Amino acid sequence: MQGKGDFLVGDYKVQPTHNKIRLNDQEFHVEPKIMQVLCYLVEHAQQVLSKQQILDALWPGQTIGQDVITRAIFELRKIFSDSAKSPKFISTISRKGYCFIHPVQYTETNNLTGEHVAMLPSRNRINAVFMVSGGFLLLAIIATLMALSDKEELQQFDVETSLISHQSKGISSPVISPAGDRVVYVASNNNGYALTESTMGTQNTKPLHKSKTLLVSPVWLNEHEVIYAQCEGSECTTNQLHLTHNTVTEKGFQDKFIRRLSINTQKTQLLVESGAIGDRQFTLLNTNDYQPIEIPSFKGARLAVFDAELPVIYFLSYTDRGFITFNSYNVDSGQHQTLNFKVDTVFSIAPKAKGQIWVSGRRDGQASIWLFDVGANEFHKVLDASPGEIFTELNYHLPTNQLAYKSVERNIDIGQVDAPFTIDSINSGMIDMNAVYLEKREELVFASNRTGFYELWRSKQGATEKITNLKTNVIDRPIYSPAQDKLAFTSATLNKSVLRVLNIENGEIELEHKMPKKAFLLSWDSDKNGLYYSAANDGNYTIYFFSFEQRSSTPVALNAGVLMHNTQNSERYFGNMLTANLMKEASDGSISAVYQLPFSAIPLSPHQATVIEKNFFYVDNTNAGRVVTQVEIDNPKPELVLNLPQSAFVTHIGKGEKPYAIYDLLVVDKQQLVLSTINGTLTE
Repeated sequence: MQGKGDFLVGDYKVQPTHNKIRLNDQEFHVEPKIMQVLCYLVEHAQQVLSKQQILDALWPGQTIGQDVITRAIFELRKIFSDSAKSPKFISTISRKGYCFIHPVQYTETNNLTGEHVAMLPSRNRINAVFMVSGGFLLLAIIATLMALSDKEELQQFDVETSLISHQSKGISSPVISPAGDRVVYVASNNNGYALTESTMGTQNTKPLHKSKTLLVSPVWLNEHEVIYAQCEGSECTTNQLHLTHNTVTEKGFQDKFIRRLSINTQKTQLLVESGAIGDRQFTLLNTNDYQPIEIPSFKGARLAVFDAELPVIYFLSYTDRGFITFNSYNVDSGQHQTLNFKVDTVFSIAPKAKGQIWVSGRRDGQASIWLFDVGANEFHKVLDASPGEIFTELNYHLPTNQLAYKSVERNIDIGQVDAPFTIDSINSGMIDMNAVYLEKREELVFASNRTGFYELWRSKQGATEKITNLKTNVIDRPIYSPAQDKLAFTSATLNKSVLRVLNIENGEIELEHKMPKKAFLLSWDSDKNGLYYSAANDGNYTIYFFSFEQRSSTPVALNAGVLMHNTQNSERYFGNMLTANLMKEASDGSISAVYQLPFSAIPLSPHQATVIEKNFFYVDNTNAGRVVTQVEIDNPKPELVLNLPQSAFVTHIGKGEKPYAIYDLLVVDKQQLVLSTINGTLTE
């Protein structure tokens, strides 16, 4: 809507381009995220939207409190002189959400279909495997299956691998034709998207269908027709491309945020996976009329595929307690079964043969492709990825034993602004992230997968060495003790998080303890021999104190997170997630608000705000770009002190002679579409 999407709400003129709302001669400057909330409400006028729906749309992949939406609605009502009790613009529907009820008049013919709607989560962000969630980077959607029985006999299979395309970015969703002689995939560049065909063995490619809007997940209906989804903003529809006549037919099924399609071997049923992040679902359709087939709904269901022969769907979903399970559902009998193995992380699954599926994921830090025998509950490793590489978007063609997939090599670098060290020799060209600087030791500690597994490393005066040997799937940002002789960090999987305390002097792990799945370490408290962390419960954060001696957690601040800082005067500072205030708890227990964060700084992840020597530092997203702002606590006037790269994800703010920041920065992924011919059978 930028530049051409102004609209009228009564006497108010809303200008999303300029983040302004005008009433006669009055002009209200609106923070960008508040404007996005307004545009999203207007886009869905007369619809009841829950806080979680709005969060998923505007902050995809991030775990933040619903109070952010509460504050945005509060600010909008102030501008519109609206009342929650007698609303004219935004109505509160008890226990359901909000509804924009006032008529809207657009000043031009287009509605909310331009840049502001485009700023809502678009489909192409699904493949941007760099996602920020509550203070650490998630490297993919999900990773690794841990089987009760895992046969790691790589020699069972003969694998020959070739490239489908030389294109190194903007490629996704390879699918092999029924005859096994062609591959169709989605290619994208600055000019738009194209369904592209590659002929096996030649790497000759040609565009089949071009579009300015997003194309998603093609599947072959037969040798001459391909089904795919096309999305404009959040609105998606299923289309059918006839290759011979180069004609497109809209098939009538529409949904929001279609993520992927999957078709059964008989080509009679289609699975459509859709929904915002955290609210995934799949719909089963008949391909003759594209009408839904009634099946139960499964919470957060995703990566759904058909069995190669049986009327069975395999998929991942959430339990009521938030744990992720791997499931099967028989369409004919209605039987739902949770498969009996441990799930850690999975990138992709695809049917192989009756009761057998391909699985790409990570186990013990190693990314691989396995063949999973569902009945025998056994994994058989087929192919290992190179260090730093992952496999995703699997598609298999049984008659030719060909497996198509996307190979992604990730490179995340550590960067700094005004830090008392240089980055030379630190970055490996793989994933280096979650860095923190120990000023007393003059050491930078960070997580890296340069050995193929995630470990903690340290760098000092140009020398870099590994300080753990854990072979984990990920390591979150560590915190350090006041003496800087110990580190605490978590290694998260989908269903658990393990806290470890490392003695830096001798390299020994002094403590291991299972923590909540989404626990974010904030700070160390030596006086009480423990640490503080934040964790979400029903969308609201609480800060807890974890006692090393008791190995138990106690809540210390409700609706709180981002930081917890203790002073030598028995004061402590923490973030109020409900009001977006920096709070101060005095030695007598009294609590007061010190400074309210601007809406442009929300949401903040842990360690993107800190208190140092009576100064409050935080990351802000201003019109001039991403910056670090400093506020004197006793004289709270914000001052810009550091300019950051726009896509920098800050992991540490410090102050030596001057303030400095350390951040993670995603380098463009190297992507390749790969075709592997896999010969071999399972052995007993």
